[in-house]
Amino acid sequence: MGLDLTLFVGTIDPNLICSICSQVFVNPVSNSCHHIFCQSCIWRRSKTRTSRYCPECSTKLNAESSEVSVELKLKLLRLRIKCNHGCGIVCELADLPDHVADVCPNAPVSCPYKNVGCCKTVKRCEASIHAEECYHRFVDCEACGFRVQYCDLFTHQSKTRCLEKKLRQQVARAAKSTNLEVRRHRDYVLRQHFQLERHQRQAVMSHFRSKQQSYLDSVRSKHNDDTSDDMFSDSSPQSKDSVAENQSLVLSLGKSPRPSHAGQDVFTCKNCKKPFREAGNHSMACTYHAGPVSILFLLTLIFNMTL
Repeated sequence: MGLDLTLFVGTIDPNLICSICSQVFVNPVSNSCHHIFCQSCIWRRSKTRTSRYCPECSTKLNAESSEVSVELKLKLLRLRIKCNHGCGIVCELADLPDHVADVCPNAPVSCPYKNVGCCKTVKRCEASIHAEECYHRFVDCEACGFRVQYCDLFTHQSKTRCLEKKLRQQVARAAKSTNLEVRRHRDYVLRQHFQLERHQRQAVMSHFRSKQQSYLDSVRSKHNDDTSDDMFSDSSPQSKDSVAENQSLVLSLGKSPRPSHAGQDVFTCKNCKKPFREAGNHSMACTYHAGPVSILFLLTLIFNMTL
């Protein structure tokens, strides 16, 4: 069979058309009667009994015909032809095989994974898309990284159970991350609580100092009035002792308790009159304070004395 006449551009020489298939020559050969036909046409007709004669002169067709002249071949190769795969390119017949083999986007090509089992034939422009979706392509196992064909991926994961191992590792990592977030949130809440407690303690201490200072001022003013009265009257030893006790009380109250920097309450010992922390007050400590007096008790005592 020859090439369809509709594929060629322009007029075609009648001497380049096979009289058997009525198409342009493909591999033309010359019969013994010097008429030229396509090699496939003369070979197929010579095998039949009824039509194995030349349609021009009724000479018997010979399957072993001779080649045509070089001039005829060159004239045939110079014909302008459109690509038979529908890409729209027009070229000479001599350049058509190279165009179809290397350039034509609609030319059929084999799958890149033909050697490993894929038998599909696709267009050249769709070969890359098919290679990404081919059932025989090579992929990496998402669990263990082993390279295997896509058609054998499920079998690989079923045998090695690598997917189950990866899922267990992901669950363990998620639990570890959750625990870390919980610890961070707990530390944040504790820091906020300590800051609030420190602010409240500072407010209580400032209020205590203001009340203490006002009480000390009133005691000092009263003491000064009593001293000025005693300078003009005879004072007994008992009154002098009471004045000394008032002075010692003023000096002792002038020392405000130290605030705690560890978030603990501060107490004052009834024996040595020194502040201490309750957490460090035990029998194994270097100094054991017996009978602590809390700051709340002192505030209550001072408030009652001011009334």
